[in-house]
Amino acid sequence: MKNPSSSGQKLVVREAVASSYGTQSLSKARASGTPKSHHIIEQVTGLATWVLGSVKVAKAFLNDTHPMLGGLTPLKSLETEEGRQQVERILMNIKYGLPA
Repeated sequence: MKNPSSSGQKLVVREAVASSYGTQSLSKARASGTPKSHHIIEQVTGLATWVLGSVKVAKAFLNDTHPMLGGLTPLKSLETEEGRQQVERILMNIKYGLPA
């Protein structure tokens, strides 16, 4: 299995991040937040793509509300450190077959 941060996965991750913002381009999305927040979004998008096996499924996961996030989307939850940790925990639970 490839590491989500490998160079071969970077383009896929960038496409997933860009598509997660709907019609906005990635550059417009980056302009609307801090560099750190975009780095977090790229990391979690890469993790989601790796865990879930495709950009399409990762995009759906990141944009759909989740009951373990209080009805927020994972993307919205990434705005806080606690939310980021919860999203990563959910993804790792999925990866290893634990309740998510």
